[in-house]
Amino acid sequence: MSLPLRAVLLAGLAIQAGLGAGCASGPPVARAAVKPLSGAIRRGDLEDRFVLTGALKAARSQALVAPRTPVWTVTLRWMAPEGSQVKIGDPVVRFEVSSLQADLEDKRLAVGEAERELARTEAEVAGTLEEQALAFLQARVGRDKTALDAAVPAELQPLRDYQEKQLALEKAEAVLRKAQRDRDAAAARSESQVQVLVLRLEKTRRDLQRSEAALDALTLRAPADGLLLHAMHPWEGRKWQVGDTMMPGMVAAEVPDLSVMEVEALLSDVDDGQIRAGLEARVWLDAFPDRPFAGVVREVSEVAEARQGATRRFFLTRVELTATDPAVMRPGMSAKIEVLRRRYDDVLLAPREALDLTSDPPLLRLRGAEPVPVRVAACDPIDCVLESGPPEGTLVGDGG
Repeated sequence: MSLPLRAVLLAGLAIQAGLGAGCASGPPVARAAVKPLSGAIRRGDLEDRFVLTGALKAARSQALVAPRTPVWTVTLRWMAPEGSQVKIGDPVVRFEVSSLQADLEDKRLAVGEAERELARTEAEVAGTLEEQALAFLQARVGRDKTALDAAVPAELQPLRDYQEKQLALEKAEAVLRKAQRDRDAAAARSESQVQVLVLRLEKTRRDLQRSEAALDALTLRAPADGLLLHAMHPWEGRKWQVGDTMMPGMVAAEVPDLSVMEVEALLSDVDDGQIRAGLEARVWLDAFPDRPFAGVVREVSEVAEARQGATRRFFLTRVELTATDPAVMRPGMSAKIEVLRRRYDDVLLAPREALDLTSDPPLLRLRGAEPVPVRVAACDPIDCVLESGPPEGTLVGDGG
């Protein structure tokens, strides 16, 4: 078999290999030099990497949420195209306003009626207070006049006249006190009536302001310059669309910060414990397979959760990129992740194609001899690390 053909076959075997030690198909590892189908046990280095697939997303983003309105739910009327570049303050989402417009007109009519009622009551109160003030003034004048008559000494007039004048003074004093009480009570009553109407007017104005603010809030504007992304419908597994109904607080769209990116991946529950936070990683975007990005596993969720349409449960895994390129990176891009679990330096390596990894323990095919059992620590698409087995230099494989 010629060397080029062997190289092609080896590459095919490497892509199809799926050993549970993280040797799934993926971007080529750093040592992916092609070797013939047979060889010898030798010393070398190997990186044990676990492969995941995921999607790129921004670590930070500014969300645009459905507003709280008097009618509670709102209907999407218009959305700026996803992926469009927006400037801060640009309208990007609009909700249906017809129901709020009717409510707004009712609130404006209520404010007008409250203003008219307050003005009418203030005029009535002013008239009542003037009447009470006039009655008090008349009572005081009457009392003062009576007091002058009663001030004439008793020895200068008949006793009967003197006594009648004193009695008249007492009556005038009583009339004055009653007029004062009536005036004060009318003032307090009028102030209370006016205050109630003032509070009612303030409340209707606040209601009107809230309705106006709610109407204005039905247009969501970009909080920053950047890329607009539509959010996902929480129950239907799709993006929001015009005509959908939203509840307050639901995220309609977002403007991500492309300077800090991460990859979200799902780790199957059968691979529990294969990776952990803190491990180094390399990420390849499917759109740019020749350009790796360095990263670090920041989080592996503690509990596996079911996913829609899947029979297994998955651990949510978050890989933070240590370097990004906003010019080419877009949230939602699919990516492959190689998590570096361990480096093996100066260890015994055997060609993977010379091993039967389905056997327990694995069997190593020796050239011209029966296969022997070995212990394998880890594999990449080309080699496997031998913890026990034949010594360095032992020929393995089928020859050629």
